[in-house]
Amino acid sequence: MAGVKLEWENGEIKRARALLARARERAGTERVYMKSALLEREAGDFKTALALLKEGLGKSTRFVKYYLMGAQICWEDLEDGAKARQWVQRGLGVLEEDVRLWCYSAKLEEESGGGVGKARGVLELARLKVKGKEGEDRAWVESVRLEKRNGNEGGAERMMAMALQACVGSGLLWSENIRMSKRTEQKSKSMDALKQCNDDCRVVTAVAGLFVSERKYEKARKWFMRATVLNPEFGDGWAMYYLFEKGEGKGGEEKLKQLLDKCVKAEPKYGDLWQAISKKTENRRTSVEERLGMVVEELMKRNAVARAS
Repeated sequence: MAGVKLEWENGEIKRARALLARARERAGTERVYMKSALLEREAGDFKTALALLKEGLGKSTRFVKYYLMGAQICWEDLEDGAKARQWVQRGLGVLEEDVRLWCYSAKLEEESGGGVGKARGVLELARLKVKGKEGEDRAWVESVRLEKRNGNEGGAERMMAMALQACVGSGLLWSENIRMSKRTEQKSKSMDALKQCNDDCRVVTAVAGLFVSERKYEKARKWFMRATVLNPEFGDGWAMYYLFEKGEGKGGEEKLKQLLDKCVKAEPKYGDLWQAISKKTENRRTSVEERLGMVVEELMKRNAVARAS
């Protein structure tokens, strides 16, 4: 696999493909099949990528990434919603407790013709299936975001209230609650969030953002710094910190360089926006520095839209 990585990064696709074929013969692990399918997807051979995923399923039916990638290839690359749904439904047949499959199913319905009503129904079922299990807060937050995206502010607020009762200690939900609240309510929401999950990097980052909006820049800097210490792998936190120093914080070139170096050393992996950008096929071989730049750019766009509205 080290050989595969080396050849792949140097653009030697044929050599990487040959090494992966040998690896499948000798080991045939889930990781090997996933890398094989990823290589073919990046090379644009979607038919072979899907065939490799099916072959992998013949050895391990409970590996959720097979189903997710199959659905992603069908919808995002081949624009075939029907086949994408088949992959998701097949996965849910054996992994109905995995919230990632439910969330992707809802995304499919919302984007591929099923509409908001079907997406809402999928997420309602998801919340029942994952109740009390890992990922329940993710099902709730996706439900809240669905309502907000479609202009149902009241529905989003009611959904969030129910979500916080169901998952009272979720940093994901509390940080979302801070950001979606009215400006006059954000301070009290932040205090509530810190009482429940004081050491959650997402909540700490959201509170830092509140200090930025209040022009309390030194406090904001301390809270952004605290978030990166709490979880150095939280990419969204690094991006928000960097954007702050680039703008309101007036960090200067030297400070930005130091912050960039720390981020690169931390090799972030998590965060909704960080993962959404880093997992795009065209971004898979980008560096941490490049990904940070792309996430910061997306944050700037979102901030501009928020100000305009």
